[in-house]
Amino acid sequence: MADGGLSCDDAAYRVTGECPSSMVGTVAPLEAMLLGRPDAWTAERAAFIERAAGFLIERRLMLGSHTVHNAEERDREPAWRAPCFPRFYFYDVLRGLDALARWAELTGRAVPLRAVAGVLEHLIATCGDGVVRRARLSYVGVGTWMSSSAGWVRVESASGFPLLDATSAVGEPCPYLTRQWTTARRTVLRLIDQGRVAADV
Repeated sequence: MADGGLSCDDAAYRVTGECPSSMVGTVAPLEAMLLGRPDAWTAERAAFIERAAGFLIERRLMLGSHTVHNAEERDREPAWRAPCFPRFYFYDVLRGLDALARWAELTGRAVPLRAVAGVLEHLIATCGDGVVRRARLSYVGVGTWMSSSAGWVRVESASGFPLLDATSAVGEPCPYLTRQWTTARRTVLRLIDQGRVAADV
């Protein structure tokens, strides 16, 4: 979209007068595009990555859409501060920070302090001991599509199953999220030491 973001909602691409891009729709493709060596990226891939990173920066990793079409994202914005796992395609601020830090490290680009300050303050306050605990179930209250003999049917509320319930327990330490926070924090510290997190970028 015009702001470098994407959307999972195909109708969003037909909206005129506003740009209803989505954090949820943007972060997973950005993560995928960051895989591999930058010297092997095509010009088209590099341009996509730059625009998607710019989108995360503009949204400060924690701001929902200001559009009418994607007003639902604004309602979900407070939940993004609560890390979840498994995430599926859902967003949280740790996921955004990790993607943006990897982008900066891989490309040699600088990150504006305003883009990460709020998220860093929040994560340091809530994960001060270095351990990230699951703070929400990503799928609660979220509808899904299921296959049936009548074809695909919309189910208004997703449900769990034993393995999902066991790996999603709220309040429990999550090894994956803890590793991600450790990696993102170290990357941001390297960027700060290199002068690549700056107020005037």
